[in-house]
Amino acid sequence: MYGIRSILSFLIMIALWGITFCTEENVQVLYSAEQCSTYWANNGAENISKGYPIKIDTRSYDLGGKPWIKEYEQGSYSGLTAQPPINDYHNILDWYHQRYTQLLDDELSNRNATPRNWSAYHFLRADVYSSAYDAILGILVKDASGTKISAQYTGLYTPVAKFHLTAGQWQTINFPLKALADIGELNLTRISGFSLRYDGYFGDTEIRIENIRLVQSGDPVYPLLEMQGDVRPFGRRVVKDLEVVRDREKLVRNLSPVSSTVGPVTVVTVGGAYACATGHFGGSGATYYQHLRRGVVAYDNDRLFVLAKTAGLASVLYSPNSNTCEGGGITAFGSFDGGQTWGGITRGETRPTLFAHWYWRSLASADYFNGDVYLTGVQNCASYHPPVDVFFRRLAFSGDGWAEDRFSLMGNVIKCPPWSAALMLPNGRLWANVCDGWGGNLGKYSDDDGYTWIPCKNSTLSGSTQNPRPWYQPGIDPVPDSVIVFPGDIISGSVFVPYDGGVANFSYAGDKWRIQNGTSWGSEQTIPSWGSFSSSGYSEVTGTVVENDHVFLCKGGKYSNTTIASATDLAVTHMVRGGSWQTDILESGQVTESIITSGGNNVFCFYVVNNNTVKYRQWKAGVWADAVTVSTETDTINRLAAPVFCPPTYAAIFWDQYGGSHTRATWVKFAKIPADNDLVIASSMLPAGNNGETYTAHVQAACGTMPYTWAVISGNLPVGLSMSDSGEISGLPTQNGTYTFRVKVADGEMDTASKELSIKIDSGGTSVQTSQTMSIVSVRLQNQPNPFTAATTIAYSLPRTAQVMLTIYNQKGQIVQKLVSGTKAAGNHLVNWQPKGYAAGIYFVKMKADNYTTTKKIIVVQ
Repeated sequence: MYGIRSILSFLIMIALWGITFCTEENVQVLYSAEQCSTYWANNGAENISKGYPIKIDTRSYDLGGKPWIKEYEQGSYSGLTAQPPINDYHNILDWYHQRYTQLLDDELSNRNATPRNWSAYHFLRADVYSSAYDAILGILVKDASGTKISAQYTGLYTPVAKFHLTAGQWQTINFPLKALADIGELNLTRISGFSLRYDGYFGDTEIRIENIRLVQSGDPVYPLLEMQGDVRPFGRRVVKDLEVVRDREKLVRNLSPVSSTVGPVTVVTVGGAYACATGHFGGSGATYYQHLRRGVVAYDNDRLFVLAKTAGLASVLYSPNSNTCEGGGITAFGSFDGGQTWGGITRGETRPTLFAHWYWRSLASADYFNGDVYLTGVQNCASYHPPVDVFFRRLAFSGDGWAEDRFSLMGNVIKCPPWSAALMLPNGRLWANVCDGWGGNLGKYSDDDGYTWIPCKNSTLSGSTQNPRPWYQPGIDPVPDSVIVFPGDIISGSVFVPYDGGVANFSYAGDKWRIQNGTSWGSEQTIPSWGSFSSSGYSEVTGTVVENDHVFLCKGGKYSNTTIASATDLAVTHMVRGGSWQTDILESGQVTESIITSGGNNVFCFYVVNNNTVKYRQWKAGVWADAVTVSTETDTINRLAAPVFCPPTYAAIFWDQYGGSHTRATWVKFAKIPADNDLVIASSMLPAGNNGETYTAHVQAACGTMPYTWAVISGNLPVGLSMSDSGEISGLPTQNGTYTFRVKVADGEMDTASKELSIKIDSGGTSVQTSQTMSIVSVRLQNQPNPFTAATTIAYSLPRTAQVMLTIYNQKGQIVQKLVSGTKAAGNHLVNWQPKGYAAGIYFVKMKADNYTTTKKIIVVQ
């Protein structure tokens, strides 16, 4: 009897599919009923076991014996392989379904295959059934319209279309392929594939999915199930809320001569393993390459900054950190006395600052030009299930410290990036690379101070494949609320340096490079083999540049992310524009780590010998000086960290202890090395100005013998501005544009130096504030005392009458108290805040005056 019933069921199924294909026209089956059952019998998701029908249940795992889906939806994540960070962009439940409940990732399987032509079809359909409870399924499609990099094609995505299944009945999901592709500008003649995921829990149930197919038109046998919400493009939100006001007077650098070495100074001793590596700065190895080695700022003789991963010492931090290498945030340390003592990143903070929502699958970089720090990477890996958003985070330097200022999305990848970096050029353009873990790098740039990354389009504008939206033009178009992110240009890697008025980009191995001249990328060039080992014999290279066109690359030491480094030669190759690459072997066979930096016209190559001795070689006027020992440690050294550029007065170097485990307390140390430079112009970037608003900036020199005398020797200052012989540029600009000019300084010994600089003048109040532009309305926001216990007075000033909102937020972004809401006259204003009933910790006071917003961190202590 069982056999007869099976045969009858089979015949009925055949009849049903026959009817289906008769009513639907031009059908291409991607996965038949048999293929579906076979696939899920052998494959599951990270949190859904293999088996068919697909079982969605609350079975327990070994981690704490808690049911995975209910535990997650209640906000407890202890049973997850990778826990989500404290999130400030994504819907965490969406992230969870993307990573843990992917049922079928056809796009991932076909990422390297020849793109498929789906232009003849209007719908992607599947017959679905949920047995006991309702369920939600999600589908997205990716095209292959972009360039192929390494093992995949780049392209555009549709949003995830969600479908609510009613329990107890067969239905047909009707994904509107043509409509979503059209409005999102996907190329249906070049499709990578689709992803299907479980997307919403109502109760334990079994799900059947059959006959996934492309359809041109017609009706299926089962009732059509349409997507929830409107047909829309895959728009990525542009975050505009944060803004740090830079105090021009406090941005003036202290560049008096540094005559003696500072350190070694112990910054901290605590547990910590960045990117599951072997120390606070991370490492590079077979799995995790992310590190914080360039998350260092040496702004001037007094103000320094460094990022490190710490764990397990809550008493040191304002918020407890994680004891694992996954998540737990990143810790920032600041010094305002030249590196003698270290605390938080705002003047007066004695304890380091924890960014709990910063995730370690990212790399840090920083700029000398403006003192800013960047973290580029992903919020958390979705276990190779696209689209994985690649973010740009910034800590902006105000003069009194660093604060979160920008958080934007640069692009999408499939696999977590091993390397990424960002760099601001003297002209204000930000460059970054979007790197996919499968291989390949794309270059993206921002001309609106990191709000958006080119190429992109305003997704709120109407558009289609037949009538595409215009490309977003920074400085001309208003900053959009949401963008469609397009792939960038192929570049060589993640090592950026300013070069000859543009940017040079290098591969991590130091064997390939490209030049971007401000308009387009040139062809990739090969760097002749340098050093006695092949590129695979070293860890990633580091780079710097002097005099804008003399590039230096350094490599030494070979790394795993779980074992102590092995020794190689220390090799440096360098090239002046128009010349050939020259290689110097600075140390033979004993070097386990290296990093290169420059200050003024001097280059410092720091390195570790035999895992325990920090040394450096200094390059000046074409000659490498003898090796100098900085420190010999009794413990094993993990990595070195240093900025790409240091002040002309000294070089900064950090090193951390090899821990072997994130739970072992290990140190981070610092030293400052005098640079012994000749007269040099220290300013590389001047603030932008607004037409019709008073402008003031100072051009600075360093080294040499004071007094300094300045002059403009070629080019033109903006109309309405002039330069005094003391180096102050001031006046009232009256014409928009970017003005380039060359200045010359002479010191007391009549030595001279010259440099090309530029100033950009915009229409006041019509465009988004850039990092070089002071407040549109010249708002000043401060509070005293800070830190405080019982009360603080918040002061703000307005140059004109404005609508003002003054609000206190906690670290989770929740409103604590609204202090001001209404129209306020021009002038100075004071507001008293008493944090009665609120816990000690970090809070934020956010002020909005008309269209201008600024945020300041305030600290409540017991």
